[in-house]
Amino acid sequence: MMLSEVNEYLLFGNIPITEWIQAFGALIAIIAAIVGFLHLSQRNNETQSQINSLTNLATQSEIQSEQLTAQVEQMIEGNKIQTEYLEILQKSLLINQLDSEAKEKQRLLDKKRRKFEIRPKIIYAGAAGGPRAMNYTFKNMGGFAKIKNFEKLKENTCRVKLGNLVGKELQKNVRFELGFESPTDSHLSNFNVSIKLTYSDIEENEYSQIIEGNARGTIKVTEPVENN
Repeated sequence: MMLSEVNEYLLFGNIPITEWIQAFGALIAIIAAIVGFLHLSQRNNETQSQINSLTNLATQSEIQSEQLTAQVEQMIEGNKIQTEYLEILQKSLLINQLDSEAKEKQRLLDKKRRKFEIRPKIIYAGAAGGPRAMNYTFKNMGGFAKIKNFEKLKENTCRVKLGNLVGKELQKNVRFELGFESPTDSHLSNFNVSIKLTYSDIEENEYSQIIEGNARGTIKVTEPVENN
């Protein structure tokens, strides 16, 4: 008897066993398909989750990169501004220094010009007298002067008659006289004149001039020198 003929006589619930086997095989295939689908779906979900995670990571990295780039650009711009500020500050300090130096030079020039304008200047203006006595005339060609002192500088000088000249105030073009006498019976030409004249101007700056020469010869007066 053939197997197919035997199976026709094997019944289970009035249904041949072969049909049960076929149905069970189909069920197994369906279950396998469902399991495979579920597994594939789970893998797809995991893959999608990984893709999403990588996408988020890439997005965060891009955002952080953009933020870092912005910070770097901001730092570069800040450094540029700071550099420009320092350059301007350096130039400003240099300008201020030059300006201060210029102002100081201008102040000194103004002071020098002012002193020159008010400075007294005594000049020799002539003489008259005899062999043993002479009167020498001097003239103030500068600004206001107040005579403070006459100082004898060298030996072998003749006698000087000052009178009331110490403390005398001299305006411009005002004259004054000094009297010279021989200290002995000798002729006045045997003696020299060497006197330091000290006076102050209207602002109390002090100056000196030297009056020197032969008592009967040429008298010279040096240029005013400021006393420090």
